[in-house]
Amino acid sequence: TLQPTEDVAFDLSGANEIQIADVDAGGGTVEVSLAVSNGTLTLGSTTGIAFDSGSNGTSSFTVSGTVTDLNNALSTLDYQGDSDYFGKDTITATVNDRGVDPGNTGDASSEADTTTVALNVQPVEDAPTISAIADQSTDEDAALSGVGVTVDDAETSPSAVTAAASSDDQGIVPDANIVVSDAGGGNRTLAITPADNQSGTVDITVVATDGSG
Repeated sequence: TLQPTEDVAFDLSGANEIQIADVDAGGGTVEVSLAVSNGTLTLGSTTGIAFDSGSNGTSSFTVSGTVTDLNNALSTLDYQGDSDYFGKDTITATVNDRGVDPGNTGDASSEADTTTVALNVQPVEDAPTISAIADQSTDEDAALSGVGVTVDDAETSPSAVTAAASSDDQGIVPDANIVVSDAGGGNRTLAITPADNQSGTVDITVVATDGSG
């Protein structure tokens, strides 16, 4: 089982190569179909081959060419898991000789063979995300409440993500006067109370943190 890393292209060359062989093909054209369930496959070189269906950099495609040209292309194959995907995946490769038989062995009927490559995509820690907050305004000595923000995380339940806020001007809005409340799921609300008799512009920063920091 190969072990790519989440969100990182994995090189299927060298010891990881998929290669084909056909004693009947000679210099004739055969085809290879590649498919993956939770990602995309990309051939770094396509010299001498043609795409019969699908396209490079997608989850499945079929290419044709000589055995030599196909093997050269397959030696440049990369796997890229879907965004934020981790866990098991499988590459399925099927070679079909299209009935090519220049007289070496076998008969002229179309023959195919299939192999699979097991993958176990390793997770990486993703930082939580937080939605944008529009500029807000309030009158002097008037509290601002119900300012909504949404947090999310690829690995952690949004309800477990914490949010904290701080002010860049403690004289106008002290940190102690900013309250972040849990509104359920990934929803959070801010209540902001300026200091008495203070006015001006303040930048308030909201930081989302999951269990990994």
